[in-house]
This record gives sequence, structure tokens and C-alpha cells, in this order.
Amino acid sequence: MIMPKFMEKLLEGVEVEWETLEDAAELYGGLSGKKKEDFSYGNALYISYKNIFDNIEINFDKLEAVKVSDSENQHEVKYGDILFTGSSETAEEAGMSSSVTTKFKKIKFI
Repeated sequence: MIMPKFMEKLLEGVEVEWETLEDAAELYGGLSGKKKEDFSYGNALYISYKNIFDNIEINFDKLEAVKVSDSENQHEVKYGDILFTGSSETAEEAGMSSSVTTKFKKIKFI
């Protein structure tokens, strides 16, 4: 946790306009509508909770597979995105972040 006095010293002499994360970014959840069996065979790749939690930047060598039908509308991760863990077993581990620092072409994974 950043202490208020540290933040004041860090920003000394700098004019700051504070915004909520919701006002500064588009917020959305991870995969939606998935059942356990969707993760046993997959035709698409996704970024796991552990990949976000363990890495300051997403490790694209550690993507996992999930079944996604053509009628589903899942979110696409793009260069520059910042991903957060939405929850955890402890409060200290919630809200961990990882960035997408790799530029890649859209690939259809099978």
C-alpha cells in the first residue's frame, strides 16, 4: 500500500488530475459463460489467472486452451492492455497486474 506522504513527496510540484480507473479505461471481465468441460479441449487460447499473477508482462509461451464457439463474443486482448486479477484467496493477492507488451497479428488458434 502506498502511504499518502510518500505519494505527496513523489508528486511534489506536479499538477495531477485524478481519474478513476473506470473513467480512464474500458473495464471488462475475463472469459464468460465457460464450464469446466470447455477447458479440457480448446480451439482458442486465453491468458490464465496464473499468467497474470506470476508475470509483470504476459508470457505468450504460457497461454492455455479453451473451447469457444463461433456464436460466442469473448474479448480480444491487444498490445498495451493491462490485465488485473479480479479476486484471490487473500486481499493482498487481489488486483495484481500484468501488461501486454508483445505486438502480434490476430491468429486463429486451433
